[in-house]
Amino acid sequence: MKKINSFVKLFLFSLLTISCGNKESDKQPVALEKNTILIDLGDSFKFNWNSHEKIIIDDSLLDKIKKNYNKKRNILIDKISDKTSTSYIICGSNQKLKKGDFAFLLIDRIENIKYFDVFGIQMDTFIIGCHYPEHLIEFIDNERLFIQKKLAPR
Repeated sequence: MKKINSFVKLFLFSLLTISCGNKESDKQPVALEKNTILIDLGDSFKFNWNSHEKIIIDDSLLDKIKKNYNKKRNILIDKISDKTSTSYIICGSNQKLKKGDFAFLLIDRIENIKYFDVFGIQMDTFIIGCHYPEHLIEFIDNERLFIQKKLAPR
């Protein structure tokens, strides 16, 4: 009976140890659900976008970008000028996001950009259900080169 009791304790301890392993390595790309879209900007900038919540999903794909971000930051900044249209809609609009918009949103997700420092104007009006400020994408579209120059020096 003592052997069985010890075995059960050892089994439960092993199970607990395995389940509490390194959670960072447990992150997997989110299974592509109805609202999850893989965005590929090229140059190893692939991430999952939740089209319902209008947000970049925090998963292993984003972790991979963050890991090499400092080396590839300038490449991503250059992508802000990409006006290639996607099929994903801007919050509160019928217009479509461009690849350059996604590049900016990715930089913002990683760096948490202070909009006033970059744009010289405060952007603090949000549409319900949108994680980026109202008119942000419109501003990016009109000022791509200006934004690239402001983000470039580090």
